[in-house]
Parts: sequence; structure tokens; C-alpha cells
Amino acid sequence: MNEARTRPGAGSRESRAVETVPFSLDDVDYEIDLSTDRATRLRQLLERYIRAGRRRPGTYFTDAR
Repeated sequence: MNEARTRPGAGSRESRAVETVPFSLDDVDYEIDLSTDRATRLRQLLERYIRAGRRRPGTYFTDAR
């Protein structure tokens, strides 16, 4: 992530992107810049799918947590 981005959040709070989270879906790789709270929430939302899934051989992301 080259620079932190600020975006209005709920109410008057702002979220500062501090972490780049990589992910892949349908053989397309993505990355998204998120605040720590939103990165944690994304991982929580995906947790049950990750547990039910399996890693493809030869593919991995480094654990940035």
C-alpha cells in the first residue's frame, strides 16, 4: 500500500486504510486497503468459508496479521 486513504465511515468517524488485504475469487487476484477494524471484520466474515474450503497447491498469501 503506497498511501493511507481516508474515507468517511458511519456517522462522523473516518476509516484510515492501514493494511492491504490480498484475496482471490474465481481465479482473479485482488487486494483491498482496509483499516485494522475492517480487515478484522472481513476475516471474520470469511472465516466459515475458509474453514470449509481448502488451499490450492502452490498458492498462498503471506500472513500480514
